Amino acid sequence: MGLSAFENAVVANPVSKQLDKFFHISRRKSSIMAELRAGLTLFMTSAYILFLNPLILSAGGLPKGDVLLATAISTGFATGIMGLVANYPWVCSVQLGTNVYFVYQVIKPGTKPEYCPEGSVIPDGGCDGFEIHYNKALAATVLEGIVFTAIALGGFRSSLMKLFPKTVLMAGAAGIGVFISFVGIKSMGVVVQADPPNLVQLNKQFNRCYNDPSNGPTCPWLSMAGLTLTAILTVYHLNGSLLIGILFTTFISWIKWTDTAPQKAVDAPTFQETAGNISFAWGSDSGKLISAFVTFLYLDFIGACITFYSMGTMMDIIDENGDIPNSNKGFLADGLGTVMGGILGTSCLTTYVESAAAVKEGGRTGLCACFCSVLFFLMCFLSPIFTAIPNIATGPILVLIGVLIFNESIIEIEWKDLTEAIPAFLTIIVQPFTSNIAYGAIAGFGAWIIIKLVTFQLHPWQKTWPGGSWATNYLHVQASRSMKMEMGDDTLPTTESDVAKQPPSPPPKV
Repeated sequence: MGLSAFENAVVANPVSKQLDKFFHISRRKSSIMAELRAGLTLFMTSAYILFLNPLILSAGGLPKGDVLLATAISTGFATGIMGLVANYPWVCSVQLGTNVYFVYQVIKPGTKPEYCPEGSVIPDGGCDGFEIHYNKALAATVLEGIVFTAIALGGFRSSLMKLFPKTVLMAGAAGIGVFISFVGIKSMGVVVQADPPNLVQLNKQFNRCYNDPSNGPTCPWLSMAGLTLTAILTVYHLNGSLLIGILFTTFISWIKWTDTAPQKAVDAPTFQETAGNISFAWGSDSGKLISAFVTFLYLDFIGACITFYSMGTMMDIIDENGDIPNSNKGFLADGLGTVMGGILGTSCLTTYVESAAAVKEGGRTGLCACFCSVLFFLMCFLSPIFTAIPNIATGPILVLIGVLIFNESIIEIEWKDLTEAIPAFLTIIVQPFTSNIAYGAIAGFGAWIIIKLVTFQLHPWQKTWPGGSWATNYLHVQASRSMKMEMGDDTLPTTESDVAKQPPSPPPKV
């Protein structure tokens, strides 16, 4: 039976007709085989999180096997909801950036609270080498998922979105990209901590392969080779390029360090300790955890909005109001997935930009997401393989993911407008410099409000303030002079009297 004959047989099947009716496959000008192919592509482009997330969260004391199961189950669960309820071909999984923040800014490995006596070990109280125990951070994650679900059910997304300047939103995403890339290049062993006044420096053992107590098997040149290969495959838009890059570096590292290779490929999925291990007994850590909860919510909300808008643009489904049909149902998948992930043992989930691969492959309905969901559930049985992946294999992927996030966001910022560029730049650089995503968002948002306020652009009624008219005219003149120098246009107004003769228009960009 040829491929076309097989596809015809699939279409003629009664089950296929029911699927077509439920997912509106024909109405969206797709086919069942196209949806299944797109679902496989979607899985291949997002499965790297099964390698990456256990390594990131294990630095916070969570067992790798538990994190893998939590990631696979919550991803399958959330992606299934995205397909069945929202009917979109998008995958929901653990949000990169939030998981890094979860470990290094909330749990903070390698630190102890001030109240811990020297040498004390209290595994459930924070004196175990972590500032905050992971079960409290997971509780904050669950709380964030509940609030996010309430936002979806209440239909508040559009109203909340209007509160955030687009510049700060896009710059925040770009800053997360830089932050993720920095974490990745450190995991590769390419840069290491330096002595003051420098912060980091090139690894002096770049040409060697060795065991680092804090990073495991480390081989900077091998990581760079993996990064180069993955970048080339990504440039050529090869589906599964990130997965191929991870496998390439991993297999070579297993040859070098044979004791790190898995002894078996399949195992029965069982949780050791994270499932249901959440604690709302925050005590003296309440302030830090409330701050973490707010940051989780901010990152989840912004990430989902940006991804939804990008995917909606690709699928040409954005309506005249700039909204996406069933977007609140899609948000529901993110929220419930985060609740499930927090209960099982992982950080917040969000809709992935890798969903673009499925759209490009022809995915148009939730059947694509449902097929991807099934594949993630099956990965629960392959934990021995996933937990044996070294940092040097996943570090290059973090770098590339950071590049992709940065590239998608940075082009949306109007850099020629200084009232937009300054807050955007502050948002981007503060995040990696402070290793804190929340600080970057606060810096950018604060700068945006102040600059827009003093330039009478925060709100239209500012023009009625004393000096508002003069400031508006002055900005017109400066902008026109800049444009005249760039374009050589003598017709543009260059004095305040020229501006007064012009028809009324909103203040231009500086």
